[in-house]
Amino acid sequence: MNESYNLDLLPKPREELFDGRVQFQILPRPRHGVLMLEFYNILRSKIPAPFKVFTDCIKIEKNDSTIVQPDLSIIGDFTRFNRAGNYAGAPPLVAEIWAPGNRRDERREKLALYESMGVAEFWSIDYNTGGFVQYYFKDGKYVIGKDIIVYNQQEYSSLSELDLCLEDYDTLVRLKSFPNVEINLLDCFVPMQNFIF
Repeated sequence: MNESYNLDLLPKPREELFDGRVQFQILPRPRHGVLMLEFYNILRSKIPAPFKVFTDCIKIEKNDSTIVQPDLSIIGDFTRFNRAGNYAGAPPLVAEIWAPGNRRDERREKLALYESMGVAEFWSIDYNTGGFVQYYFKDGKYVIGKDIIVYNQQEYSSLSELDLCLEDYDTLVRLKSFPNVEINLLDCFVPMQNFIF
């Protein structure tokens, strides 16, 4: 049997340009996609107009040699899109959802990049560990607003009070860029916990 395939129909890896170097991003797993959509749906329902929440379809351009494609971003100034369709500016919020295959130095590079661009708030989300870190600007640099592991119900009930420091375990996140907006991380993480891939 002689079959032909159209290779143009295969998914293409995401490319980012970082300080002039092309970096290929690993293709996301279903858990990544479910978590991204949960965050998107919740943020979309709470963020006021004229702001819009975008998934990984928006490229953010620092300059000609650095163009990245975050998993989530909130954009309100639509005049900042350039001829290439990239957003040339610093959105009020950017989120990266990390997979086990992401390099540790990639995480540090993205944190430093968003800080240098003046992105007001950056979320670092690890779907494998349930980790969530909220960074925001204070006195010209990022500080941590929330750093938490989101446990599922079974994990949570198996931990002791000492493990959890129950009085400090709080899954609510108030957005620094939108102080009237608050989300519960359990609403984002729990729906994707049934996905093993």
